[in-house]
Amino acid sequence: MKVGNYTLYSIETSQFGLDGGAMFGIIPKTLWEKEAPADEYNRIQMVTRSLLVVSNERKIIIDTGNGDKWDDKNRSRYNIDLDKINLSSSLEKYGFIPDDITDVFCTHLHFDHAGGNTSIENGKLYRLFPTRLTGFIRIIGILPIPLVKRTGVVI
Repeated sequence: MKVGNYTLYSIETSQFGLDGGAMFGIIPKTLWEKEAPADEYNRIQMVTRSLLVVSNERKIIIDTGNGDKWDDKNRSRYNIDLDKINLSSSLEKYGFIPDDITDVFCTHLHFDHAGGNTSIENGKLYRLFPTRLTGFIRIIGILPIPLVKRTGVVI
């Protein structure tokens, strides 16, 4: 999809499962289970999606998904499967690598939206993207927040 000088890509960054009752709230299971069948732990299959916004000058990613920093216990708890779908392979599908990304925006800091901001290699945590987090998206629009200056936290 094109919007002005930007091309927009919806990219899937992981497959995972969350409790169907928590996802559908007050909707009775009999209504949602036909479309989203639950496993033996009542988890429904989901994917995380990010928005990749590309122009000649900028490569922006909005949300980074679950990421890959999961121990076996939590990978099992959330039924996370990065073998078929992951952030790097989804970027590669469109000809990009994490180093190409110029800006990262997160809608909020839940694990399934910001977990891909960092990764672990040889036991060390590192930023997956060369840029710092540019900002958060608020309902009223994009609001860059210089997090490092305000909090000292590098995301």
